[in-house]
Amino acid sequence: MYSEKELEEHSKWNWWTIGLLILAFIALIFSFFAPKLLVQPSKSEALDFSRTGQIGDTIGGIMNPFVAITGVILTFLAFWIQFQANKLQYKQNVNNRERDFAEKKKEKDEYLKDNLRLVHFDLKEIIRDVKSNLPLLKNFYEMENSKPVQTNILKRTAQSGSFKNVLEMNRLVVFNAFQRYIPKDSGTLFGRYQSTLEHLSALFENLHLVLDNHVTKKFEELTSIVTDLKVALDLASGMISKKDVEPISPEVLDLLNKLISEYYLVINEALDENGNIREQTNLVKLSETALKNFLVKSLSIKKNDLGKYDFRLEEIEKLISSIRKRVFKVRQDSLKVAQEVKEQYDQLLHGIQYEGDESLNQESILSTLESLEKAIGEALEQNTIKKDKVK
Repeated sequence: MYSEKELEEHSKWNWWTIGLLILAFIALIFSFFAPKLLVQPSKSEALDFSRTGQIGDTIGGIMNPFVAITGVILTFLAFWIQFQANKLQYKQNVNNRERDFAEKKKEKDEYLKDNLRLVHFDLKEIIRDVKSNLPLLKNFYEMENSKPVQTNILKRTAQSGSFKNVLEMNRLVVFNAFQRYIPKDSGTLFGRYQSTLEHLSALFENLHLVLDNHVTKKFEELTSIVTDLKVALDLASGMISKKDVEPISPEVLDLLNKLISEYYLVINEALDENGNIREQTNLVKLSETALKNFLVKSLSIKKNDLGKYDFRLEEIEKLISSIRKRVFKVRQDSLKVAQEVKEQYDQLLHGIQYEGDESLNQESILSTLESLEKAIGEALEQNTIKKDKVK
């Protein structure tokens, strides 16, 4: 780009152009006085033009050279001024083009910087979101391990899944922003940024899908189990209430009473001192005490003393046997899900560690996000400092 001083120099007249213009003006003025001056008698015959030809020819012959010289000078000056004007216009056009290019480059840089600022802001939000979800994940898998046969819900923060906003940004624009403001290792950083967010998105999406499905099925199964428990207890209570009409052996009566008493013993553990529900019934304990004891005793009577056995117990046995199998399955499914959630939790917070080959170790997602956020923040800060120094 040409400086203002250079442009100003082209708009000024040089000393010699001014001199030529003055010379042309003098020659033109002198041409009017030349005939009178040059036709006066002179002592020198060489300079005496008083007896030369007709007066008109004399005047024309005398003035024409001066007029012609003036014309040549003025014509040259006109061409020279036009040439200078063309050079000035060319330089002004160059300056305008370069100014437009600089403005467009500045606009593009600001656009890329704005996108990088947005990425930086979103990364901060994602890091905050991951950190707020980590204790919730930990609490969930610990509850699934300690109380697998109860409905445990994974709470989510309000911003859960906000990383999708970043993935919806134009990848090429983000990549150009990385190249512009983080030229060193921009390709590596962008690759880590893109792959980490895609993995994080898939991780949370799959995790929530699995857990939503697990919790729904688990709730339905537990509801069904509780319903069947009530049916089994109603059948047992019915047999006891009809003992006068349909006699039962003392052994069976004792068996039914123990089933009911042990059942309510476990149920009462879930109630507070006022009889309100404090927590869900411990179905695992119920299965391993009241239900298991009933099956063992009932099958023992059936096997060892068939005469004292009541075949109405078979329906209760089938229900209780089915309940125990379903409780076991719910427990195993919950422990499996708890392990999956713990693995995802460890991957988010601690990364993946391989005992055999440390070169295969993977950095935690959280630390990767924090290193990316730091690199982008430093790049934006350095650019701001440079801009302030230029000003």
